[in-house]
Amino acid sequence: KGLVDAVMKGAAKATGEVLAIQSSDDSYLQGAFKKMASLFHQYPDAGFVCGGECAIDLSGNIVSVTQPTGEISPETILFKLIPAQHSSFIKKELFEFVSGLQADVDMCADIDLWYRASHIQKGIYFPDIISAYQLHPGQRTKVSDKWHSNLVKMVELADNNPKYNHAFRLGDKLKKDLSSY
Repeated sequence: KGLVDAVMKGAAKATGEVLAIQSSDDSYLQGAFKKMASLFHQYPDAGFVCGGECAIDLSGNIVSVTQPTGEISPETILFKLIPAQHSSFIKKELFEFVSGLQADVDMCADIDLWYRASHIQKGIYFPDIISAYQLHPGQRTKVSDKWHSNLVKMVELADNNPKYNHAFRLGDKLKKDLSSY
């Protein structure tokens, strides 16, 4: 029944302490899991970690590289850098606490996960490149007209949920900034 259904079924069967979501055309690079484990030990208060990525074309050529650093918060997700699904790892306990992915925001379900999780527990960006993200012409984020409306819905759902809105609430100025996204 789509991405959200598949991820939630997989997460329900997972037995480890950390979860990751990987699309079929993306890949982890050598050392990704070792780096992730060391970061959770280095930052025990972090609920999720996100590494760097390289974007590749259909021929495997590197098109771009992103090497983020710093803390991940609701505001950084909305206005600076969205954690890359294929480079992110989340503690299973936090994933379950925020109820995983939501079908209500299918187009940006992974971003919604990081956004809600960052209300509860900080995330950490680290610059090591740990994954490759394959670009292709039919990607949902490129061809769908639902991207912006799902992003707005994601913010509104968190703003209206007492589980999240005590930690961060989008003010009028930031809502105006988001509308130009």
